[in-house]
Amino acid sequence: MITDRKPLQDGTTWNSVVSIDDWDRPILRIQKNQKLWESEHFMELYFAQCVEGIWFMEAEEPFLWDDTVDKDKALDYAFSHQHIVRINDAMLQQYKASREQFMGLTLNDFFRHDLENARNMWRQIFDHGKLTCETSERRFRGPTKFAGDTVWFLGDYFCIYNQEGKMVGHFGSQRDITSRKLAEKALTESEKRYRFLTKNVADGIMVVLNWKLVFVNDALLSMFGHNDAGRIVGQDVLRLIAPESRERFKKELGTLQADNGRSNIFQTRCMTLNGEIFWAEVNNAVINWNDEPALLCTIRNINEKKIKELRVRERAENLHQQNQRLRASIKERFKFCNIIGKSQAMQQVYELIIRAADSDANVVIYGESGTGKELVARAIHEVSNRSDKAIVPVNCYAIPDSLLESEFFGYRKGAFTGAFIDKSGYLDQADGGTLFLDEVGDLDLVMQGKLLRAIEGGGYTPIGSQKICHSDFRIIAATNKDMSRAVRKGVVREDFFYRIHVLSIILPPLRERKEDIQLLVEHFLSLFKGSGKNWNIPGHVNDELMNYDWPGNVRELQNVLHRYKTVGKLGLGGNRTEWEGNDTMGTILPSDELESSLSYRETLDRFEKKVIFNALEKSRWNRSQVSRVLGIPRRTLYQKMKRFGLNPT
Repeated sequence: MITDRKPLQDGTTWNSVVSIDDWDRPILRIQKNQKLWESEHFMELYFAQCVEGIWFMEAEEPFLWDDTVDKDKALDYAFSHQHIVRINDAMLQQYKASREQFMGLTLNDFFRHDLENARNMWRQIFDHGKLTCETSERRFRGPTKFAGDTVWFLGDYFCIYNQEGKMVGHFGSQRDITSRKLAEKALTESEKRYRFLTKNVADGIMVVLNWKLVFVNDALLSMFGHNDAGRIVGQDVLRLIAPESRERFKKELGTLQADNGRSNIFQTRCMTLNGEIFWAEVNNAVINWNDEPALLCTIRNINEKKIKELRVRERAENLHQQNQRLRASIKERFKFCNIIGKSQAMQQVYELIIRAADSDANVVIYGESGTGKELVARAIHEVSNRSDKAIVPVNCYAIPDSLLESEFFGYRKGAFTGAFIDKSGYLDQADGGTLFLDEVGDLDLVMQGKLLRAIEGGGYTPIGSQKICHSDFRIIAATNKDMSRAVRKGVVREDFFYRIHVLSIILPPLRERKEDIQLLVEHFLSLFKGSGKNWNIPGHVNDELMNYDWPGNVRELQNVLHRYKTVGKLGLGGNRTEWEGNDTMGTILPSDELESSLSYRETLDRFEKKVIFNALEKSRWNRSQVSRVLGIPRRTLYQKMKRFGLNPT
């Protein structure tokens, strides 16, 4: 036993008794009947200089703490009957309290928010005589004690015993570590979030330090065909990159490091464990990893998207080269696809066709009946990058309103009576290709709205289905109406009009390009050579053809030549009034042609077919004129023509 008796300034002495056998547990003892705080000078000197909070608690009566006592009861006493008797200014600042508020407080006061943990900690202090530990406490809030913010302390606590070995109190010094604890908490939460993200995101994540992998997530392992992070961590990152892309990868990462850590994104080719190559998008950023600068790389597999992009780029380049060749050779050409004409007006049409084919924008073709609007639509499709898919022609006027939705969107088996199988609609058939809407101005407003939704990517729903379908199609529309005027009249939706009217092509009528008539005549006559006879047009007949205005345009010219081949006469002399007022009905079905074997329905069908055919012939297949003369709607006329197989030759 060593006793260190130190004289103090006031003449008293402080006896420090330490056991050598128990040196790791220094016990400060005082002499019997000696007051604990006899030297204010000694305490004030230490308190004034110390930046840590220092406090002393003194028990009302000394109490014993060993295995002979009920320690729970001893703890109850210690928490209720030990009081603060001495504190320094640093301690008051830590709690934001005044000296009057602090004096006399007990352990129950300090730890009423968490008594269970506090009792466990003080049990350890009393068992060992000292303890260094962290405590979570509360600051003062004005006059209210321990109702303020949470504060964390790192403290050293020591027990004080008398000569009889009983505990008379304890003291401690503590420092505020709240900032550190908050930083640790924030770091812990950040690490949890980071672990969650790296574990659950679909993108691969890796950390690269000195070109070595120091961290990889599960998604990256799966992406590269690995199942054990231990076999890839520590390896060279370039092993994940395709050989032909490694130099560029190193250059990109080197640029990132030289650019003060600014993140960059680039695409590269990666290589799996099995040697498979795929395209990836890499997003890099500089981070701190164990106090060293490292690279955080996020990798996304874009192989399918990239291959599609390369194919589209290749097709676009091929299309561009093809268009360049077409433009170079189109001057003075007499034929483009199946379109015949050398006039300046047609040369301009050819140029517009090439421009339309070079983009994926929707097109509206304007022109009178018989000018070849469908031929132009097919030419655009054949020269475009959609030529490997179908062009689906739709005669909008010929479809009854009740069938529009099923024809465009299709239906599912059992959707209605007679729906025995699934049927695909026009939009399904045009997927990847072109939807040609002939007479688009005759679509009703409801159908325009539904079609607009499909055009804008909202999809469509087949009748009898709950599934929304999508189709990648381009619209080429044709009409002989003024669409802008139709919008003003409310017949065409304005939003629908602007969706389809991106590019426009106006076809000149035949009367405005008569220099093309001879080319067209030669073309149509060449189609008749299959009959075994060479057809030549005399000069006076050519003059008639050139002087005629051709209200039915190219279609009328084709029909006239077909008639000339058949009966040897042109039949250009008539006009509308000559046949509109004639009684055609009396000569359509002479009585000697009636067959007793025909039913009433069959006889009526034959009669109706001849009426319509004669009217079409005399009007040179101008269906609008026939509809007006016969007094039937155009849609009904289209349906009957389809039913009887009446088509222009």
